[in-house]
Amino acid sequence: MLILSGCVEKRVVKWDPPLAGLPGAQTSGPIVGQRFDFADPRVAPPEGLRVEHEDGSITLNARSGRHLLAHIVTTLDHDERALFTGQVLSSLTRAEYSARGQDPGGAFDLLKGQYADVMALARLMPMGEFTPGVIWKKLGRVGPREENLVRLLVTGPGTSAMRYNGLDMVMEGGNWRLRWFAHE
Repeated sequence: MLILSGCVEKRVVKWDPPLAGLPGAQTSGPIVGQRFDFADPRVAPPEGLRVEHEDGSITLNARSGRHLLAHIVTTLDHDERALFTGQVLSSLTRAEYSARGQDPGGAFDLLKGQYADVMALARLMPMGEFTPGVIWKKLGRVGPREENLVRLLVTGPGTSAMRYNGLDMVMEGGNWRLRWFAHE
């Protein structure tokens, strides 16, 4: 007859009870592990949304529709035509302007003329895709790199009377870029 003895070790790998993350919540033990470990797109990247470099150049980061909308409004407000054309406008839209023999900066000029309409849309979705009542619609993949094209659509009373009730955006190189404004 063979007798074996041994030790048993008990270790909690993950413990994250529902609602434990709420302020003032108490649990029977410490929370172990994380429920979600992905980057929150509502939060600005560590380097910021707008990075001004020593050489005077500017880099715009738009990890969400909210960030993109902020860049659209800011570049229009500050008359930053070149920055809008180079980093806010999608390469697809720039290419379409060029194919028609037009300066892509004309997109900036057009939106400057329609500033009130752009701001009416921006006011209805202050949190971008996280605004209640805003619908995220996948429109497909576009361009040579098959990039995601989505529409942020504002819903509710009076939105059908607006010039623009949607914003089409394309993911390019880790940043959302403006495809164009929409009306459904």
